[in-house]
Amino acid sequence: MTKSTLVSVFPRALMVLFIGITLFSCSKDDGDSLEDAFYRDKLSNANISLLTGTWSLYAASYEDITVEVPENDNDCGRDFIVFNGDGGYKEFILSDSYQCNYDSIEGEWTYDDGVITISNGYGLGYEMVLTQLNTQQMTFRAKLDIDDDGIDDIITFIAKPYTPNDFDIYSDSFYHNSDQEHKDKIRFDWQSYKGFNVFNRYEIYRTNGYNKDDAVLVTSIGDQGTNFFIDVNPPAEERLFYFFRLYTDQGKIAESEVHSVDTGELLSTGVTSSSIMVSGETIDFSWEKFDGYYFSHYEISTKETEGYFYGSSNNERTVAIIDDINTTSFSDTNPPFYKDPIYTVYVVDIFGNRSSNIIMGKQAQGLVFKRQEVTDFVRLEKFAPGKNESVIYLYGTVSGEQGSTIHRYNYGTNTVEAIADVKPPYYTDSDLKVFNSSYGEEIVLLQAGEFYVYDGTSLTLKYKITPQENFGLDDYIVLENGLWVVSDHDYVNIYKRNTDVLELIDRQPHFEKHQSSGLYYLKSLTDNRIMIGHRNEPYSYIFSYDSEGMITLIDTTVPTQTPTTLYSSITNTLINSKNKNILDGDTYQSVGSYIYPAVPNTISKDGDRLLGSNNDPLGMYTHEKKAYIYEIDSQTELSIETKGYPHYLFESYDGKLISISTGLLRSNLTSYIAKECIFMEEVTP
Repeated sequence: MTKSTLVSVFPRALMVLFIGITLFSCSKDDGDSLEDAFYRDKLSNANISLLTGTWSLYAASYEDITVEVPENDNDCGRDFIVFNGDGGYKEFILSDSYQCNYDSIEGEWTYDDGVITISNGYGLGYEMVLTQLNTQQMTFRAKLDIDDDGIDDIITFIAKPYTPNDFDIYSDSFYHNSDQEHKDKIRFDWQSYKGFNVFNRYEIYRTNGYNKDDAVLVTSIGDQGTNFFIDVNPPAEERLFYFFRLYTDQGKIAESEVHSVDTGELLSTGVTSSSIMVSGETIDFSWEKFDGYYFSHYEISTKETEGYFYGSSNNERTVAIIDDINTTSFSDTNPPFYKDPIYTVYVVDIFGNRSSNIIMGKQAQGLVFKRQEVTDFVRLEKFAPGKNESVIYLYGTVSGEQGSTIHRYNYGTNTVEAIADVKPPYYTDSDLKVFNSSYGEEIVLLQAGEFYVYDGTSLTLKYKITPQENFGLDDYIVLENGLWVVSDHDYVNIYKRNTDVLELIDRQPHFEKHQSSGLYYLKSLTDNRIMIGHRNEPYSYIFSYDSEGMITLIDTTVPTQTPTTLYSSITNTLINSKNKNILDGDTYQSVGSYIYPAVPNTISKDGDRLLGSNNDPLGMYTHEKKAYIYEIDSQTELSIETKGYPHYLFESYDGKLISISTGLLRSNLTSYIAKECIFMEEVTP
């Protein structure tokens, strides 16, 4: 009979037997024929039910020589064979005595008239002739060539019931698999059961901590080959705890320690956006449905650019939270107030982890878009509201152009009505100002010792006026009687205008100490008074003037000093924004104080409301999309939500509150930024 490749348990017994044969120099018996000897005295009436179970070879004999088969290893035990009641056959051969690992070979067995046939399903196998079978021992013959002479030998084996040592190599194998490919999920791996008993189940438990007393069974797994578990429905907690048990027909044979999972370290996988379209001023954004673990919601955001820069988080703002996993589109009917926003779809899991590794063209989509309200300015240096129309004059840099120029902008229609025909060539600290006089509405900007005077409607340059006898011009105002008051480094000067000429009427010296140019300021007060101050001077000076323009110094102790000092002629009130004091315009004594707005811009036309925001260019307050109003008479503070970040709040000619705002977070309007985001908005309580 052909020898089977299944025969693997026997070689150890054969090796021992071969050594014994060699030592005793026995020769083969030439008596009965091989076939007769092999089947002689077979146990034809065997109770084959006794065969089912686990057996190990304890002895082997050839002719008159019998040898014992020792254990393979003291700790690991012996090789063994298993006969299953369903006709299955297995051999287990010790391959690694360090971890007691066994290799196994499987086949089928059948019984007929005292002969057990072992096969592998391909016609290859061998026969075992039973001569004894009871609960204590099985004796059988097998034909094997033990001396490699090409002739089969008949070997008798003695097997006894055997209980294998089922070593626990499983408890320590249980671990949280946090490899990169599995960082999006809670996955535990372990060594699948490869022992000798009948596998029953794996159990995964979750507990509230390292104490197992309150453990909850998460799942029971009846597939022996399974070697991992993914918790698809965990509670939304910062840290979760798990352990593992393994059961066979012999009961529990393994139980791991408790392992913890920091859910904040999980990575939420994202989704790919599929399209972005513009329809008027609505942005339609869509993406693929999320196919991952622990979905909480989609988060749609807008941001300025692909990258990030320090302190701004790229002006990224969340515009929608969608908690329906099947919703894969969003229409933004209120897109951001800056040019070409980038839309991003994030997935946030139940643990608060937001998807990362955002790639343009996948999770994020850019588009060409700008709201009608957003101007073309990327930098705004000066501005002055019109006196009798819904217009504001803006001086700054327009996207794609070099240098600064003046625009007449209608904030009611969001249109540019005129652009100055001559660009102011020089930088100036002085404000852009609007004056109404017998010459009509004019826009004036100080330029290196002369005044550029533009027509208020067309912004055509009308005149360049150079005052007589000036010594470095700083600030200027036009009085109700048409006289011009101009400050320089040393004097307060009063001029009479004759078209494009300013004729000096009178001058008086102001502060004894020369201060930085460009930081002097003038205010026209009631009762023919003029106030001049400087940021570095602790007090302002008051001058009076007569109908002819002659001036006299009358007070040097007015406690205001900053260029942002505000004044209302209606209530005769001064606002010292540096120390937030409210002063009487006659006595210059404090009559109150305020907290907000932190940055006051203007006083309302009735003189009772202080208008501004908390968007401090120096960063002393957190910038926010809010305007602040302080009602002086009632001492009431009011905050109003705005569309953008307000930088300058004023009351229009018809009583509306208008803000120069930015759609992006900016410390001020004068710093250059690549994206257009400056717009005008009406602020309504």
